[in-house]
Amino acid sequence: MSKHTIIAVPPNMLDLLWHQIEPLLQLAVDTSEGETTTEDIYIKTRNGDVLILCMCDGPIIDAVLTLQVITYLNGKRALCMPMVGGKYLDEWMNEGMEVVLQIARDMKCEEVRGYAARTGWLRKLKHTKWKELYTTICYKVD
Repeated sequence: MSKHTIIAVPPNMLDLLWHQIEPLLQLAVDTSEGETTTEDIYIKTRNGDVLILCMCDGPIIDAVLTLQVITYLNGKRALCMPMVGGKYLDEWMNEGMEVVLQIARDMKCEEVRGYAARTGWLRKLKHTKWKELYTTICYKVD
């Protein structure tokens, strides 16, 4: 059992916790190739389009992840986890993923998808049901 408490941040409580959440999200944003900013995440969370989960050790937030539902053209729903930032992954990952799976079930999603999973994540997840679907590549246009 993890020493971490996992909390979902309601939009109306975001301002209270943002000073702890933003630096952790910045860790993920820094590897996002400019796809998002912490300000984008803040706005989407305040609007209810994104849910932030916090992994807390008492009053200290050690890690955060963002969740959002994507509905594909065929109607398939997936709970996506585009941003994860923080520390002590080994301590909260299993319990955190159970919470994410329950949220996916509650939101009538068929699957959970993680984006921008770097090789460290892939190593951590290789003994689970997660599988690599595809690799994204990028060519910067001059």
